[in-house]
Amino acid sequence: MKAATAEEVLEAIQQVVGPDFVLLSTTFFAKYPLQTEGANQPKCLTVIGTHQDRQYWGLEPASAPVASVWIAIDNATRENGAMQMYPTTHKTPLPHVKHYDNCSALFDAQSIPPEDLPAESEFLELVPGQYAIFDSRTAHRSGRNSSPSRRIGLTMIYASADIVLKEMDYQNYVEWRVPMPIRCAGKSCEEPSGAEL
Repeated sequence: MKAATAEEVLEAIQQVVGPDFVLLSTTFFAKYPLQTEGANQPKCLTVIGTHQDRQYWGLEPASAPVASVWIAIDNATRENGAMQMYPTTHKTPLPHVKHYDNCSALFDAQSIPPEDLPAESEFLELVPGQYAIFDSRTAHRSGRNSSPSRRIGLTMIYASADIVLKEMDYQNYVEWRVPMPIRCAGKSCEEPSGAEL
């Protein structure tokens, strides 16, 4: 919880989503290194298909701001599966095609087809402790870890407090969304407000 409530992160999130927001989820994403030569290698090694985070949370209204934070626990490089970001894709929802990429670890092996993406992309290479904040509609992916080094990152998803959770339509879906209030009127939701001191 320390990372999710770090003042530096919360101040930045507040500028994006406003003074009242919730923490929607936290997740560790691990990509382990290649095994020794001759070992039976998994085909995909935690490939994450191209997607927009917001596609998987069922949030309304569509206009409610939602931000993703990705903190590097290990070095994130192109070789070990750093995120590949597609600029300008935050402006509109893109189609996520089910069973498009059988290596994708996303719900129903989804991915955004390449023809729906801009030609330009950027790799988000970070050192431990660095973090990136991006709009939850920014399309991104991460490839397999083909290096000898582990890559772990922590994601934290923040949304404005007025969001509503709609029903999700995925095979074997298990409800996981339990928003936790973080900031109320720009202060910790646990702090007393006004005259109640």
